[in-house]
Amino acid sequence: MQQWEYKIVELEDGGFIGDGEEASEETLNRLGEQGWELVESLVGSHTKLGSGVQTRTSGLVFKRPKK
Repeated sequence: MQQWEYKIVELEDGGFIGDGEEASEETLNRLGEQGWELVESLVGSHTKLGSGVQTRTSGLVFKRPKK
């Protein structure tokens, strides 16, 4: 039975990956060359209690066969 490993890449505001790298076509192609396949994109929001400040979060979920 095929087993998978997963990678979750959190995106900052403006579509940037946590290390400041833009989540561009080039970045996605590089991940694809490493065997990662995009399987889902996640979007959520959180409101800090009492402040009314809403924070938006998003991320990308990738998988590839375990070696």
